[in-house]
Amino acid sequence: MCSEKTCKCAHSEILCECALNHRRGKLSVHYEQTERFDKAEEQLNKAPKTVDEIINLTNSFLQSNGLKPVDNPKFTSFSVDNSDKTVVGKNNDKLEDKINDHFGLVKNPLNKPSHVIWMKFAKNGQLGVVAASNDYNFDIPPSSDVYDETTNGKPKCKCNKWTKWKYTTSGIILHKLNLEWDESFLLIFPLHGIENIQRRNLIEKGVGNFLIENDVPIIDFYSHIF
Repeated sequence: MCSEKTCKCAHSEILCECALNHRRGKLSVHYEQTERFDKAEEQLNKAPKTVDEIINLTNSFLQSNGLKPVDNPKFTSFSVDNSDKTVVGKNNDKLEDKINDHFGLVKNPLNKPSHVIWMKFAKNGQLGVVAASNDYNFDIPPSSDVYDETTNGKPKCKCNKWTKWKYTTSGIILHKLNLEWDESFLLIFPLHGIENIQRRNLIEKGVGNFLIENDVPIIDFYSHIF
């Protein structure tokens, strides 16, 4: 079996998929791994930054990388589907339409709706996640008994790439720490001029790292990396 230690390209500039999976495994909330939970508890003991401070830092990073700052990233025009905790549009409107209206994207559209950085917070005021794409959610498992459930009921293994975990890593971490999501708002930063997912993902990593460098605790500390 290939691992990060045996993989010939593990130390090259671009890691092969098996080496990446090896690293992800160490930082998993599954397979009896604890490092990600330990890191979350460490972050929880730090003083949180205010939402405005986080907005200002994020905009500062975007500007320094030639991207447009977002005047009002706090987005509240949504509802939460309690069946799976996904974010949906208010009053049966499409979520994308609500986002387009809020951020003026009708006249100045993004290359793709998924070219955004978004953040959600725990009810204690701490930043929970720095994420990319438009999979907005407040997912959290109902109990620790279901942490390892998959979307299709089949065991998760490398031989079946279509089997996905049912609950997000951040949701599992929050449940483990006895916290809840603040479902009243999201921070969304549309990335104008981004042409591909690779560039978006680099901005996601950069934002997360910049916030950490400026002493912003992130409960799911590695959310912007994996």
